[in-house]
Amino acid sequence: MELRHLRYFVAVAEEENVTRAAKRLQMRQPPLTQQIQILERELGVQLFHRSPRKITLNDSGRVFLDEALRLLKASEQAIAKVRIQARGCRSMLRVGLTTSALLHERTQALLHAFRLQYPDVEVRIEDGATLDLLNAVDDESLDVALIRTETTDYPGLESQRLADEPLVVAMPSTHRYTQAKSLNLADLHDEEFILPIQKANRGMSGTLIQNCEMAGFAPRVRHEPRRTNAALGMVATGMGIAVVAASVRSFPLQFVTYRPLAPRSSYVAPLNLVSRREARSPALAGFLGKAAELAEIPLSVLSTPTLFRSSGS
Repeated sequence: MELRHLRYFVAVAEEENVTRAAKRLQMRQPPLTQQIQILERELGVQLFHRSPRKITLNDSGRVFLDEALRLLKASEQAIAKVRIQARGCRSMLRVGLTTSALLHERTQALLHAFRLQYPDVEVRIEDGATLDLLNAVDDESLDVALIRTETTDYPGLESQRLADEPLVVAMPSTHRYTQAKSLNLADLHDEEFILPIQKANRGMSGTLIQNCEMAGFAPRVRHEPRRTNAALGMVATGMGIAVVAASVRSFPLQFVTYRPLAPRSSYVAPLNLVSRREARSPALAGFLGKAAELAEIPLSVLSTPTLFRSSGS
């Protein structure tokens, strides 16, 4: 079995159609079908349920898909590390971050672990607004970005979910709700919101508006800053409230108080790792592989101080 067989299998499994998988792999359909059959004979099991219009994984196929993805990610990491070391010079990885993404423990653990494993890669950080970062990844000014929204408007990009995070309400320290144990969205119906309005009302802002409407009201948006730190500054001056990711609480401001949204709320803040679908550098392949590896580790373990201690310390 070769790595190419795993790539063929993953493409067919994800596309659920041999013709689409062949197009994705830039090969003809008959050779792809033949290679899948060879793989099944070598394994001694059938991996798919087949019908004239669709091909889907059976139980054996689902088990094998998990292992195939793990092996492919491991091979990408190994290749990336060898290529970086063989060059004998520092490679560069350009990483874009929003304020709230940088404050998340999983982001911090990822950057720390990557720098330990790939010391020859120079990591350059650029903080910015979500749409600016998405555009920068799309036009290859950045290699990757950690953001709080999806990438549906960018067909050339792909997104990897790293975490879902609870939300909190940031309010002036003189607000009537500062002593509340938790809040429901309906409690905020009379408030003035500080809300970054994203393209076509997508992302966290669009989701907040939808959830407010489901709670029976349309939020009164009074200010539309581009970034979270600006929104928090406005909250501190008493200009309104903001709904932000819980990790933002680690960014203390003297006149801002945070209160959680009720635990039963299904509205959460995603943490997404965004990159281009093609043209991955060895450094980027290593970064994506490390992100996938750490995504399986609970936050309580990632927060352990000794987890990423280098062997020489």
